[in-house]
Amino acid sequence: MTHKRALLTVSAGIAGLAGVALATAGQTDTAQAATQTATITYKDGGTTVWGTTDYTQPKSYVSYQQQVDVYGSKTVGSTTWYLVGDNAWIPAEYVSLNNQAVEQAPKPVEVAPSNDQQTQNTTNTQTPQTPTNTQTPATDQSAGTTDQTKAQQVIALAEQQIGKPYVWGGKGPANFDCSGLMQYVFKNAANVDVGGWTVPQESAGTQIAVNQAQPGDMLFWGDKGSTYHVALYIGNGQYINAPVPGKNVEIDSISPYFAPSFAVRVL
Repeated sequence: MTHKRALLTVSAGIAGLAGVALATAGQTDTAQAATQTATITYKDGGTTVWGTTDYTQPKSYVSYQQQVDVYGSKTVGSTTWYLVGDNAWIPAEYVSLNNQAVEQAPKPVEVAPSNDQQTQNTTNTQTPQTPTNTQTPATDQSAGTTDQTKAQQVIALAEQQIGKPYVWGGKGPANFDCSGLMQYVFKNAANVDVGGWTVPQESAGTQIAVNQAQPGDMLFWGDKGSTYHVALYIGNGQYINAPVPGKNVEIDSISPYFAPSFAVRVL
């Protein structure tokens, strides 16, 4: 993981969260005036800032011990959310309030639909999507089988690196950073050069949605052109990555508080 890029991305993502955010016409979750501040408490990576309270629209990321303004809160099911900007929400379990009083965010005003509008269902009970392992048969079955075999070889080599330390700029085999691990396993297991850091690796294959990822695809965190973390998807909602300094290459699970932004299929 390239930390200069990570800091730039986090700074850009949180720019609208510190201070008074600009209200946007037509949006209901607008920040009016901060009621207090809070501190991000999740240590093992970035915490996702969501555009909705159903885990379906990641907007940006904030880092451990970062300060954010809190404009209100609401509870959806068993989860309490804090409003930290216009349409910007963080689950309460990942922050610590710096004082106790929090105003509840106002409920949206319901407007009767016009005759040519269909009634919208405002209750969203979706849970975070995890990639499925169902693969679409390739037209050329022999080529598809070869690619699947290579993908499994890439995963097998990545598994052999588990436990090796994260070192910024590490390209293996003794240590790795996140992009160095991807470069090493694809080059040595599939003879594919995906590039040496996250941004070139974005273009190493076909971009797909995270919920379409298959084992052997790469997962990226951040906007295209400024990604700050990459990992290898291995199936069942899990990925292998070199996370942060002080930790080793490990298997992690896709979760709502640190959700990848998109995936890339190389093989």
